[in-house]
Order: sequence, then C-alpha cells, then structure tokens
Amino acid sequence: MAHLLLGPEAWRYRFGTRSSDYILCGRCGVYLGAVAEIGGALCATLNLNAFDDPRPDLAAVPVSYEGETLAEKRARRKSRWTPAAVQETGGVSSAWPCSRTE
Repeated sequence: MAHLLLGPEAWRYRFGTRSSDYILCGRCGVYLGAVAEIGGALCATLNLNAFDDPRPDLAAVPVSYEGETLAEKRARRKSRWTPAAVQETGGVSSAWPCSRTE
C-alpha cells in the first residue's frame, strides 16, 4: 500500500472525465502521481522519478489512452494502480477549474 502525505505545496487537478485527481508540485509543476477511488478503494499511480529515491533504471514506455472509454479506464486502473492511503496536511490546493469537494 502506498502511504501519501500531501502538504500545502501539493496541487490536485481533475480533467474532464473527473475520474481521478492528478497530484502536481505547486512549486515546480512536476507530475507526482494520481489518485482515484476504484471499486470503493483508494488507489494511486506514482511518478517514481519525482521522489527522493528515483528509479532511473525503470524504462519509460510511451502510451496513449486516446479513445479509451470510462469503463476501460476504470478496468485498467483497477488492474495496475496501487492501493493507497492519503493524508493531507496544511490544506492541499485544487487547481482551477476543479474542486476537491466535487
């Protein structure tokens, strides 16, 4: 299980499908990962190269999810994303135009 501690410098952004929250660094804009509720459980995918112990040995593979239906997206995430627990400290900001409460 991934335990994520998000401080006030973390930003959440939600795209049009509103199926997950993308976590960005509010200082530099680096993509840190994404979280979503999948089947009643919180799951995450993380950009390992953005953390203190990066994994340059893991090769990046280009992907495209264009044309993927919402059902296909949920199934892919359920099979590949990691169970997660998120703790927010000091208020995580939401990037316009989304809101964490939506």
